[in-house]
Amino acid sequence: MSYKKTDKIVGNWRESYRIQKIYHPGIELLEEAVNRRQFVKGLGALGLVGGATLASLKKNMTPEDTEPEDKRTELEKYQDEIKEKGEEYWKSDKVAVANASANQDGVIKDGWMKGTYNAKIPMKRMIKKYKGDWYQLNPKMVYIHPGALDEKEVLPTTGLTVSQQKDYYYSKTVLSIHNILYNPNAWAYNPPFDEVPYLYNEKGQIYLPLSWSVAYDIWQIKIYEFLDDVAKNGYTIPEGSSKPVMKPEQEIKKIIKRYHFGTKKERIYILKEFELSQGDDFKINDYLENKARQSSSLKETPKRRQIWIKKLN
Repeated sequence: MSYKKTDKIVGNWRESYRIQKIYHPGIELLEEAVNRRQFVKGLGALGLVGGATLASLKKNMTPEDTEPEDKRTELEKYQDEIKEKGEEYWKSDKVAVANASANQDGVIKDGWMKGTYNAKIPMKRMIKKYKGDWYQLNPKMVYIHPGALDEKEVLPTTGLTVSQQKDYYYSKTVLSIHNILYNPNAWAYNPPFDEVPYLYNEKGQIYLPLSWSVAYDIWQIKIYEFLDDVAKNGYTIPEGSSKPVMKPEQEIKKIIKRYHFGTKKERIYILKEFELSQGDDFKINDYLENKARQSSSLKETPKRRQIWIKKLN
C-alpha cells in the first residue's frame, strides 16, 4: 500500500473522531427551564420570534407553562409578607448587632465571666421601667401587658425589638405559638453559669420575659384573624331572618385548613384556652354571630345605595 493511501486512511480515521454531536450551547438551559414562557418572551425581545408567532406559541402553552394566578386575599398577602420579614429578622446577625447596644448593661466584663451576657441584668431594668403594667397569668407567673411595650424596646432575652419579635412570631402557626407559650422551658432567661432560671417578685411569682408577652399578643391576633375569617366567609343570614347561620361543615373546614391549628382536639383546646383568656363575658359563638351580622350589613350597603340612586334618578 502506498504512503498516499496509508495517509488517507489515517486521515479519515482521525476525522471520524473529530465529528461531534450537533449541540447548541443553550440547549441545556432550554431543557432545564421550568417556565418556557420566559424563554419565548426573551426570543421575542431579541426579534427572533415575530408577534404572530409569539401569540401562537402562547396559545399552545400548557397550564404548567404559565405563572399561577395569585389567588391570595389582601390579608393572606400581608400575612406572607410578615412571615418572610420575621424569619429574616430572626436569622440576621446584623439585627442582633444593631440592637446589642441597648442591652450592653447585661454584659459582665470582670473575672472569669468576662464578656458573658446575663439577661437578668437588663430584665431587672425592664421590671422597674414597666412597674405598673404587670398582670397575673396564674398564681405562679406574672407578665407585662403587651399594649404597654414600646415597639422599639429591645428584648433582653432575644436581642430583637418588640416590633421585630412580633414579625417573627407572626411567621409561626397558631399551634406553634401556643406550644411555645405554654412550654415553661422556653422562657428561662438565666445565663449559663446561673442555676436559677427566672427572676421573682415579692410574692414568689415568676416574671415572664417580655418576649412572652409579644408571643401572647400575636397568638391572640392570629386567632382573632381566624374568627373574623369564619364570621365573614363561614356564615350566612337567611332571607327574612336576622340571625346568622353557619354554613355546611365542608365550607368551614376550608377556612380552618388555612390556619394550621393541628388536630381537631388541639384546635378545640386552643380555642377554649383563648376564650378563657378573654374574660368571663367573652364567648366565641357570640363573637362570631356579631361579626357575621356586621359583615352582612357592610355587604348590603352598596346594594341599597345603588337601588336608591336608581329610584332617585
